[in-house]
Amino acid sequence: MSQSLWAILLSSIPALAFSAAQCAFPMMMCAFLFDTGIFKKDFDIDEHVASFPSDWTLRRLTFQQAARDTMFMGENLSTKRIYMSCDKGNKKGVGHFIKIISWWDPLQRDENDIVRVRTQLLDVDASGGTSQECALAIQASVNKLKQNDEANTHKLAGQCTDSGGGGVLDGLANEMTALGLTRLHNYLIANCTIHALQLQLRNAIVAALGAGSLEKVNAMQLLHTVYGLQESLDMSEWRHTLTKSSQCVIEYGTAAAEAVALPDGASKRQLTLASNKAEFQTDFSMMHSWHTGFKKDALDVDAKITGTMLAKMQKPILTRWWTVGVSAACIFDCYLQMFYAAQIVINVYGSDSSPCKIATALFSMMKDPENFIDVTLIRCFNKACTHPHLDWLQSCDNLSGKLGFSAHHISVHCYLMKNDLKNVLSLSTMQEHNTAVENCGVLEEGERHHHLTKLNVFMKEANESLDKHFGRWIGKDLLPAGVLGEHPIGKTIAAATLRRDLPRFDTNAGVVDDLRMSGHLHIKSTVHKRKVDLKALCTFIPDRQAKDSDCTQDAKIAAELIADDDVDLRTFNCEGDNGPIRLNLHSTCLPLASQTQFVESHVKDAKLVAQTNRSEQLRACMAIVCSASPLGREKDGESSYNSFKVKALIKSA
Repeated sequence: MSQSLWAILLSSIPALAFSAAQCAFPMMMCAFLFDTGIFKKDFDIDEHVASFPSDWTLRRLTFQQAARDTMFMGENLSTKRIYMSCDKGNKKGVGHFIKIISWWDPLQRDENDIVRVRTQLLDVDASGGTSQECALAIQASVNKLKQNDEANTHKLAGQCTDSGGGGVLDGLANEMTALGLTRLHNYLIANCTIHALQLQLRNAIVAALGAGSLEKVNAMQLLHTVYGLQESLDMSEWRHTLTKSSQCVIEYGTAAAEAVALPDGASKRQLTLASNKAEFQTDFSMMHSWHTGFKKDALDVDAKITGTMLAKMQKPILTRWWTVGVSAACIFDCYLQMFYAAQIVINVYGSDSSPCKIATALFSMMKDPENFIDVTLIRCFNKACTHPHLDWLQSCDNLSGKLGFSAHHISVHCYLMKNDLKNVLSLSTMQEHNTAVENCGVLEEGERHHHLTKLNVFMKEANESLDKHFGRWIGKDLLPAGVLGEHPIGKTIAAATLRRDLPRFDTNAGVVDDLRMSGHLHIKSTVHKRKVDLKALCTFIPDRQAKDSDCTQDAKIAAELIADDDVDLRTFNCEGDNGPIRLNLHSTCLPLASQTQFVESHVKDAKLVAQTNRSEQLRACMAIVCSASPLGREKDGESSYNSFKVKALIKSA
């Protein structure tokens, strides 16, 4: 018990070096007990300092605890269907390959007596970048769970990875199959839906607007330049500049281009300054007319800065979710203030300084109406399509009880995303882009047609990317998971899986039958938080399946139960005639990850445990111990977050 507590303690504070810990703990204990008077009696200080573990002992305890956690997990999973989610990340010069095992066990319940998908880190050992190298790394990691390397146990039933690079999807699966790591039948291959959704935005931007780079002048480079200007200044200076800019925007408004009266006999310098100011005000007035959606509210420097233009802007990276859309929204809202801030930086800094060079480039790009229209397009599409679905993918834990495990809902959400993309141009959100084109797209002959052409290319690429990266979720392997959706939706997917017509829902009060009037048969989904047209869904799925594809026999049996007998497959009751079928369906579908954001968090953990230049072996062991320890921010009754965390860590030993 005490050895486990030492290992858990050190893994919970990875920034504390073991060499520092061997000195800190004796002193902390002495400081804690000094006021008790224990040191006034016959106390041997030499014996006190020698009773605490040395740095090597702490290191050994960590190794042993990681070994115990791994062996316990191996014994626990020897007869279970297990899945793997993995991702790569280079931290402190080591190419960590994060491998997380997930499984379903209806007998394991949390402190609230709820059954959840269970996950645990296998290791963060380094790996090469090819699929073959990643498969060999997984083999070495999985062997840690076995009693011996040749044991025919711990076969993987499926995987979830990103969509790009080496060691992903079918390439990785083929290499693992060759090494005998996978089950022979019904091995499920899933891609990260968050990454796929971001690829939709990324591909559309690159195809229609162009990627950002130093030699480019486009919307993405404008976003990068705003971020670069922020980083070139001290944060307090940047916020002060934005505050002054906000005040000037409120002060000038549409009267910014009024003539500046000069006294008779003004000097050449005064004339130059007046000319430059008039030119700036003319440009400002032109931008002011581009859109009515600009924010012009006064900034409260004493209020919370989250959600305001004073909040620090994240680096806009096309493959990183949220960042590009949030940056485009921020720059659109504060376009006038950003333009004014660029001019302030130009006035304050010398022409050879980095802030001045960046501000000059930003000033020039912001005056180009084409860049503004493109930023508006990114912002509107992100708000209408990307943002709502990304938020749902990150927040859904229905039935599985675990964020990131919604494979049984993805097929339906594919339909919703496709439907939203089909109707996105008619939404009020996209009308803001139309307003920008109307106001700015007629400045030159033929320019309006040019922007409409870019919009067509943007939407075409977004549509093709959606089909490409979400297509496998409607295929014969992953579609059967959809029968675990809400009952009417699950029944519809069961019928589609069996290639039957739309089932009847006469006894289901939640289904609104409007087929005779509008042709719709819809349900208000509590999971997807919107209406789902069951008739359109039943048509959508068969249209995207290969005619010769066929699901497994187990999937057919489960689909027939819900389609013919209305059996509830979502309950966790595994007794009775249908219990084994229900358990098999749960253990097959629920532990398959639908996104890998939880894997990304362990990439950050790999960086944390590497803070004091630890060896790769020690990094992996600390990450394993940390993964098996409850480190979440929770609260129990009247106790504080800290006391609850300490109690949870002690109990985990």
